[in-house]
Amino acid sequence: MHTPLADAEVSVPVDDVVVATIFRAGLPFHTGFLNVFDHAGNAFVSAYRKYTDEEHTQVGIHIEYLATPDLTGKTLIIADPMLATGGSMELGWEALVSKGRPKHVHVACVIATPEGVDYIKTHLPEENTTT
Repeated sequence: MHTPLADAEVSVPVDDVVVATIFRAGLPFHTGFLNVFDHAGNAFVSAYRKYTDEEHTQVGIHIEYLATPDLTGKTLIIADPMLATGGSMELGWEALVSKGRPKHVHVACVIATPEGVDYIKTHLPEENTTT
């Protein structure tokens, strides 16, 4: 890369990268990743919590919407600012891989609980996932 001060070596990814996020909290984080991976594809999952019983004591997670390019052989970055239990991340992952298996997955979070990290380590494929 040529800059006003000098020429500089720049490392750029050679893999096809797709940046994915779970609506809506992840959108600013997603945008930040696109500032770095400006040629990346985009994937979005809409998930929300809902009560599963009449007493409103049991909460489940519902996937409502998925938009993604084919993920086969690509590097997938799941950008989600907060990882609490890992349940939404797991369901988002399952929705995403219904459109192809990525070569490698990076789970990127700003804040995460130890329980959420442990959950993701046991529920996403260990051989190609970076948490």
